[in-house]
Amino acid sequence: MFERDGKGQGRGQPGGSGADQLSELVGVLCEAAGESLGALARLDVASMHADDLASAVLALEGMRRSLDAAVGHALGALHEVKGTRSSGLATSKWLAREANLPQGVARRRLAVARTLEEHLRVVDDALSSGRIGWEHAAVFAEVVNDRNAEALAVVAPQLIDAAGRTAFARWAEDVR
Repeated sequence: MFERDGKGQGRGQPGGSGADQLSELVGVLCEAAGESLGALARLDVASMHADDLASAVLALEGMRRSLDAAVGHALGALHEVKGTRSSGLATSKWLAREANLPQGVARRRLAVARTLEEHLRVVDDALSSGRIGWEHAAVFAEVVNDRNAEALAVVAPQLIDAAGRTAFARWAEDVR
């Protein structure tokens, strides 16, 4: 969870710099989201009506997309500022250790985040807005390179639109 001092404050102090205020806001939002999602995870939903369950699943998937985008942005920024250097670990190795993730999962998360930031902002925007999911973004990240980045960025809006109406496997094949 977000690091807090003994007074319940994040590292930044209210009224401080813009970066301090942003850090405080992120801390407050992470804490509130964590509490809310924790409460949702503990609910016994078995007695809910099927339509309500279906709506809940889709709403939660939308939240997952927002969370994936937020983690990607923070992870990419952490990598850029070499924020894990004091641990002696590369960013993906640090994430794997601290979040208890398989190394390949951590490496892929960082690679996708960095690729979207570097080459495919339109895809990052679509992930952030919930139009596509992390796995869609990962397909884009797999296929982009320095030679095709400009062309892929041009057709990405059409591919993003197609993601909403095409089965994932077929869509991924088309992108590849």
